[in-house]
Amino acid sequence: MNAILRWGGIAGIVYLTTLLPTIILSALYLIGSLDTTGIAIYLVLNVFITIVACFYAYTVFVLGKKTKVKILKIGAILSIFWFITSLGILLVDLLLYPRIILKGNIVFNIFSGMVILPWAIGFLKLKPMFGGLAKAVGVLGIIGTIVNLSVIFSSLSILLSIASTIVEVLILFRASKMYQ
Repeated sequence: MNAILRWGGIAGIVYLTTLLPTIILSALYLIGSLDTTGIAIYLVLNVFITIVACFYAYTVFVLGKKTKVKILKIGAILSIFWFITSLGILLVDLLLYPRIILKGNIVFNIFSGMVILPWAIGFLKLKPMFGGLAKAVGVLGIIGTIVNLSVIFSSLSILLSIASTIVEVLILFRASKMYQ
């Protein structure tokens, strides 16, 4: 069993379980219902989820390396960059512009979509090894890109992301058994 891919699957589960509290705190922040303690918890949770997401993306990079799928490696690197950039945007928002959400603009959605696309195409290229699971991730990613670029429906992309991450975790666990 390949330990790094297995740990990537575990990181995906941790990411998914911390996503709901992050979304709830984000909504509370948007409506101005968080006090200083709540904002501190929100920030710490976002730092934690960014670290977990970066590790998760790194394990997808490892999967791309083991399967020789270059675009999956590119998608993983772009994702790591985007996770860190998103955290930076949040920090700027929290520190300099209280209650003005910088993430809610068209540029953010365009870059999010551009990051998702190579990730999705990379997983589609894994279809010969992982069958319908890889196809599901690819299709969800492409739909997520389109939804994200539409801006109006971009909030639906979180649901697509959750579904995609669940299937990606299954792929990582399966890959951990395939690549010793």
